[in-house]
Amino acid sequence: MMRFSKATTLLSALAMSCATAWGMFEIRIDLSTEQGSSAFEGTWNVFNSSSLNDETLVDLSTGNDTGATISTNFGSNNGSATAWLGAPGSWLDGNAGNDLFYTTSSATVTLDGMGTSDWKIEIASAWNSSAIISLISILGDSADSTGNGDPVPATWNADTDGEDNWLIWSNVTPVAGAITIDVSKAGGVGGGISALRLTQVPEPGAWTLLAGICALGLAVWRVQRKK
Repeated sequence: MMRFSKATTLLSALAMSCATAWGMFEIRIDLSTEQGSSAFEGTWNVFNSSSLNDETLVDLSTGNDTGATISTNFGSNNGSATAWLGAPGSWLDGNAGNDLFYTTSSATVTLDGMGTSDWKIEIASAWNSSAIISLISILGDSADSTGNGDPVPATWNADTDGEDNWLIWSNVTPVAGAITIDVSKAGGVGGGISALRLTQVPEPGAWTLLAGICALGLAVWRVQRKK
């Protein structure tokens, strides 16, 4: 019994260490609340002013401060949109897609305090029956794909379809702890962003810890089986 108790304690300690190293923050951001707030959808970061300066960002599941901040310099808080349809089960099936921060020239979103690990970044720039067209890049790179799996061969030059056609960057590495999103107009039409989801990608060390936990768990199971 003592052997099992010690092994269980060690297993718990390793699990806690793995959770810390894993650090899988998920940050959801609603830019504009003119058509309703997404605050009811868990712990969202909801902002109504189109000009932000180092606003704190919290984790979706815990509400804890992530150490990250957001700054923006959009021209306006636009609330003239139709409703985002929302693909069933998608992260953006609520009011966060109904409105946006809007620019008639160019604007940036600066995410600071993002650490050194990679992030998966998803951006919804518009919705159906809207003419909002954006040229969006992150640290100079175009998106890897859209939410429905289509490739993005060039910088985004179309509005989303209101269901699952948002932009995805699979692995974005912060530069000196910061990630910059650039938004500019396409032709005579302005551009905007309505919502973002930032998911921290596990660092390699987290996989090693997870493997260790699995091995120890198997050993504990074998000891118990022999009793």
